[in-house]
Amino acid sequence: MEQTSPPLRWTAPEFDLSSTRAPLLLILVFLGMVVYALIENSPIMAITFVLLGTVTFLHSRKPPRTLNCALTKDGLTVGQELYPLDNIASFWIIYEPGEQSLFLKTKGSLIASVRVPLGNMSPNTLREALIGNIREEKYEPTILDTLSRFLHI
Repeated sequence: MEQTSPPLRWTAPEFDLSSTRAPLLLILVFLGMVVYALIENSPIMAITFVLLGTVTFLHSRKPPRTLNCALTKDGLTVGQELYPLDNIASFWIIYEPGEQSLFLKTKGSLIASVRVPLGNMSPNTLREALIGNIREEKYEPTILDTLSRFLHI
C-alpha cells in the first residue's frame, strides 16, 4: 500500500445472525451426544455434554459486535487487533450471497488464517488497495472455518 493512499475504513458485524437452523442443529447434535452418553451408562459424560451444549448454544445466540476495520500503511486493523502487512502471506476476497469476507493467510504459526467481514466495504476497492503489497491466492475455507462461522466463534 502506497504511503500517499488514504486509509480505508469500514464497519461490519462480527458474524451473520440470519441462520435460524444453526441453534436447532446444535440442540440436536448435543442431545444426540447426551443420549449416547446415557446409553453408554456414563453420567459424567452426559453432564459434560449438557454443559458444553448449553454454553455453545448461549454463545451462538449472543448478538454480534460491530467491528471497526481499517487498512492503513501499518496494516489491517480489525477491532483491537492489528495484522501488519508484512505478516500477511496472501489474501482472498469472497463476495457471494451469504458470505462477504476477506480471508487472510498469515505467516504466523499460531494464527494461520483470519476471516474479516466486509460489511459495507466495496470488494473491488479493498482488492485494489491490497494487490500491490500482498499476493492474491485463492483460499478454500476449511471445515474449521465453516464450523467457526456456523457457531459464531
